[in-house]
Amino acid sequence: MSIEIDKAKLLYNLLRRKKIGGNYDRLEHLKRFDKKAINDLFKQGLLISPAKKKFITISVNPRKVEEAKEFVRNTLPELKGI
Repeated sequence: MSIEIDKAKLLYNLLRRKKIGGNYDRLEHLKRFDKKAINDLFKQGLLISPAKKKFITISVNPRKVEEAKEFVRNTLPELKGI
């Protein structure tokens, strides 16, 4: 699977479940996604990690929601509902 497709599926998963800003998901729940894809999304600024002591969390950066949606639409045009 391509890294770009993996990144788009991860963003789609988080956006569909409204994991934006303060609403986050634990990284261990998303272990099926490639770590390189997750790191690339952090470098692009599309993901943020709210600070939690017991576990690592991720969510979509609320300032870049439209950019994340556009990335998903361009990479996976067959997905609907974003």
